[in-house]
Amino acid sequence: MASFEELPDEQKLNLARAAHKLYSNPETSKKAKRLLMEADKSVRFPELEVEDQVNAQTEEQKKRIAELEAKMIQQSAEDNRAKKHQQARDAGLDPADVEKAIIDRGIGNWETAMEFVRLTQQAAAATPEAAAGGHFELPDGKNDWWKDPTKAARKAAHEAIDELRGRRRA
Repeated sequence: MASFEELPDEQKLNLARAAHKLYSNPETSKKAKRLLMEADKSVRFPELEVEDQVNAQTEEQKKRIAELEAKMIQQSAEDNRAKKHQQARDAGLDPADVEKAIIDRGIGNWETAMEFVRLTQQAAAATPEAAAGGHFELPDGKNDWWKDPTKAARKAAHEAIDELRGRRRA
C-alpha cells in the first residue's frame, strides 16, 4: 500500500473527512484514537492517557475496598459465631453439639438448635427407675403366662368379655 504522501489529493481529502467523522463522533472518538495509538506508538492522546491512569487507580481502589469489605464480613461472622458459642456455653451446652445439630438436622436457627440439643440430652439421660427394672408388668397370675401363653391370653380375653357383658346388663 502506498504511503499517505503518495496518495492523490482526492483520496487524502476523503481520508481526512473519514478521520474527522470518527474523531468528532463521541461514540467512536475514543475507539478511533485508541486504534491509532495502537497502530502508531508515536501518536499520543494525553486525555486518553490520563483517563487510563485514573481508571487503573480507580480499579485498584475498588479492589482494596472489596478486600476490606470481605475482611469485615469475615470478622463479623467470626464475632457472631463466638457470641453464639458463648450463649451455648452459658446454657450448659457444647457449641460443637449445637453446630452438629444445625448441619445434620438442617436447623436454620441457633436458638432452635440449642433447644433441640438440650431436649435430646434430657431425653437421653438415664433415670434410676428406667435402669433398674423392665418397662412392663405381667398381669396377675403371671405364672400362667409363662407356662402356656395362649391359654392365659384366652383366659384374659374371656374375662374382659365377661366384664363388658356385665356392664351392659347393669
